[in-house]
Amino acid sequence: MWQEIEIKNWDHFNQYVTKLKPKNWVFRGQSNVNWKLETSYYRALQFIKGIKSTVRSRSRDTYEEEIINQFKSQYHLYLSYCPDDIAELILDPASNNDKAKQVDRKLEWLSIMQHHGVPTRLLDWTFSPFVALFFALEFATSTCCVYALNQSKLQKMDRDNLEPNYKAELFSNSKGEKSFLRPYEPKIKNERLVKQQGLFLVPSTNFETFDEILSLYHNFNNYAYKLIINEKLRYDFHIMLRRQNITHESLFPGIDGFCRSLKFSLLESANYLKRLS
Repeated sequence: MWQEIEIKNWDHFNQYVTKLKPKNWVFRGQSNVNWKLETSYYRALQFIKGIKSTVRSRSRDTYEEEIINQFKSQYHLYLSYCPDDIAELILDPASNNDKAKQVDRKLEWLSIMQHHGVPTRLLDWTFSPFVALFFALEFATSTCCVYALNQSKLQKMDRDNLEPNYKAELFSNSKGEKSFLRPYEPKIKNERLVKQQGLFLVPSTNFETFDEILSLYHNFNNYAYKLIINEKLRYDFHIMLRRQNITHESLFPGIDGFCRSLKFSLLESANYLKRLS
C-alpha cells in the first residue's frame, strides 16, 4: 500500500518531496518507522480494552459522543468563545444540507479538543514535508519516517465512488460499511495549526485503523509514500531544518516553543562533544 523509499541524505529527501505538488499532497512524521497510523481515540480504546477484562456494551461511537458532550458542558470554564457561534458565521451560508453543517460543527469541536489533548478521531497532518520531518525527528531514537499522501486524489476517488453527500455521513458510518478518509481544515484555526500548516485526516469509522481504511482505495499505491529516515541522519537533518527556520520556536508559539527548543540545544551539545571524543 505504502511505497517505501529509503532516504539517503538531505538532498535526496529535498528533491523527492519538492516534486510533489503543493496542496495536493499532505505529510505526517512518525518517530518510529514501525508505528501504525492510528488516531489518539483509537489508541485510547485499545489501551482500555487491554487493561479491562470486560468492556461495557456501549459502542465506540457512544463513548466518543460522551467525551464530546462532556467537553461541551465544561469548555466555558476555560474558553471565552463558543465554537458553534463562530462556525455559524464561517460555514457556507448557501449550503442547504443541514446534516453537512452539523458534521462540520462537530469537526470544529473535535479540532479544539485535539489541540488541548483530548483523544479524538482526528489524525494530524501538514501541507509541509519539512514540518512533518521535524516531528518525525523530534522524539526519534531509531529509524523514523515521513508519510506522504495525495489527498486530492483521495477526495477525487471518494467523489467518484461514494454517494454525492458522503461527507455528511462522516459520523454515520459503522463497521462493515464503506469507510473513507476525509481531509479537513478547521474553519477556526489556532496559532499553532497555522504555523504548522496543519490539517486533519478524519476516518469515517472508529472501528478500523487508518491503514485498513486506506487499503479500500484500489490502485492507490502511486499516491502514498513512506519516506524512511535512518537514525544516523537525525542530527544533520535537524541542522538543515534549523537553517530553514523549522524549529520549536517557529512551530510552537509563545514560551512553549522556547522551552522545547532547550531540549534540542542539549542534543546539539551532546553531538558536538561526541564528535570531539
